[in-house]
Amino acid sequence: MSRKEMVTVLRRRIRIDLPFWEFIVWGIVPWLLSGFCLGLLVSNAYPAELPDDPVQRIATKVLRGDCPSEQWQRQGYEKLLRVTPTEYQAWITNYSHTDPGCNRVTASGRKVSQRVAAMIDQPWATWVLIDLPEGYELRQVFDTGSRRNIWRAQNPPRDKHGGLVRLPAETWVDRYLPYRSFDSWVRPIHIF
Repeated sequence: MSRKEMVTVLRRRIRIDLPFWEFIVWGIVPWLLSGFCLGLLVSNAYPAELPDDPVQRIATKVLRGDCPSEQWQRQGYEKLLRVTPTEYQAWITNYSHTDPGCNRVTASGRKVSQRVAAMIDQPWATWVLIDLPEGYELRQVFDTGSRRNIWRAQNPPRDKHGGLVRLPAETWVDRYLPYRSFDSWVRPIHIF
């Protein structure tokens, strides 16, 4: 096929040989209408607006079923939407039943699980939403720890050059994990 024939075929396919107003009506308007209709379909696919607050946003997502959750988590997120949580900077640590001095039962008498968090300065069954680097995690306070941990959170150790090893925090929370982990962070937590 020669170049001239190819140009003719292309002009027929995209209708360049039409007068300008016909090109607008038959060439552009159908694309605009189909884009508008597609926009309506997509906007109806996500009917619920998410709140601007990231804490309320995660609760809304869990409760509408965007991610799998257990019944106790749904109860916690329902409460989170009803109340205003208090935010603290916390030193977040991990513990396991394999750590020395720990076993499979918490100080409150419950078995350890992914639901459990330990805090000295909060009553049993207080909800804690922990802002971890990989996302939010909901826990409930059913364990304690050493009374010295809050002091240690507020007064971090120094390295050999006198610099802080980590940032100071207002409080301390310990998350139970079924395996041993030495990770720790100073991150926001939300108590409610």
